[in-house]
Amino acid sequence: MKTQIVIQGGEIYTPFNIFSPGLIYINDGKITGVERGTVIDNKINRGDIVDATGLKVIPGFIDSHVHGRDGFNFGDSVESTSQMLVNMAKTGVTGVLPTIGAKPKFEQILESIKNVIVVKEKSKIGARILGIHMEGPSFSKDKVARGSQPVQFLIEPRLGDLYKFIEAAKGQIKKISIAPELDGALEYIKEASKLGIIVSAGHSMASYEEAMLAVSYGLNCATHSFNGMMPFHHREPGLIGAILTCDEINAEFIPDGQHISPVAIRLLLRCKGLNNLHAVSDNTIYAGLPNGEYKDKEKDRVVIKEEFRAYVKGGTLAGSVCPLNYGLKILVYEVGLALQDALKLFCVNPAKLIGAYDYKGSIEPGKDADILIVDDNFNIHKAFINGELAYEKNRNYE
Repeated sequence: MKTQIVIQGGEIYTPFNIFSPGLIYINDGKITGVERGTVIDNKINRGDIVDATGLKVIPGFIDSHVHGRDGFNFGDSVESTSQMLVNMAKTGVTGVLPTIGAKPKFEQILESIKNVIVVKEKSKIGARILGIHMEGPSFSKDKVARGSQPVQFLIEPRLGDLYKFIEAAKGQIKKISIAPELDGALEYIKEASKLGIIVSAGHSMASYEEAMLAVSYGLNCATHSFNGMMPFHHREPGLIGAILTCDEINAEFIPDGQHISPVAIRLLLRCKGLNNLHAVSDNTIYAGLPNGEYKDKEKDRVVIKEEFRAYVKGGTLAGSVCPLNYGLKILVYEVGLALQDALKLFCVNPAKLIGAYDYKGSIEPGKDADILIVDDNFNIHKAFINGELAYEKNRNYE
């Protein structure tokens, strides 16, 4: 049995209340109680007491779109995937959908999927794998839509490929991104939706009409809204027009200060509301690396990493390198959301989207004890995953 933990003294954020100061009781990795007060008030003298005085206590983040970090992609190997999960805790991520993108050979995609599943089944440390997100490989080859996706890696959607993904993942594909205007996409979307997979429109030149037709086939999400799609035009609203006006589409966005401006985020909020949006990192292998130039041999290009920005030399952004805790800071201090509302976009909504809200996504009794202790700038002081201390500021993890 795991030691009982009591977190006390902090400002605790639940979906319904803010307790300041508050108490969280943890037993066997689960939250067993949340209330106002302190340990002294309740005369508790057993278990481990974690003092969060002067700090905020919030749920762990769920990142449903993240490719990798620290020089590796998810699925490159079992070892690197396991280490990435450990390192993600320092950014506040406690649950994740590793994202597998297009690769030079189809067999490499399947191998990456299999490596992720091995880690999911065996690893008990770091952020927990909650499923897999397939970003592609069926995307538009148009320059505007494909972003940094290499044209030679992109293929048409085929049902046979979908079944191979599902088999390799042992049924753990939770989300697939696809360009809905491609030949064969509608049948692909219909089948994936029937199998309970979230289908997301991304890297697409779809018209508004094509996007809405895809919704009728089961499309219900949008990949990094505003990015990798035709810009909005008042006579040709395109995919963005569908995202902003269709309640069936849950909009994903990257709050890194690079991919989308605070004004565009406010537009999403006004159109979609708090319940139909979720934040993602879209972190690539360059997240966590020192600033500099990196040779991407697989895609034959040079990527420049500068603080919270990564881009192809002479070209477009190359995914994101901004941690989600910094994205939360942008939502609160630049977009102007109350913290309790912003947490819905990082915790509650992604958990609901992937069907994990019964046990993840909020600080409530009965749920996994995925808890962050943060300061006013959302720097992570402590991260608990399933009740275990996964990260502590200023602790040497070498």
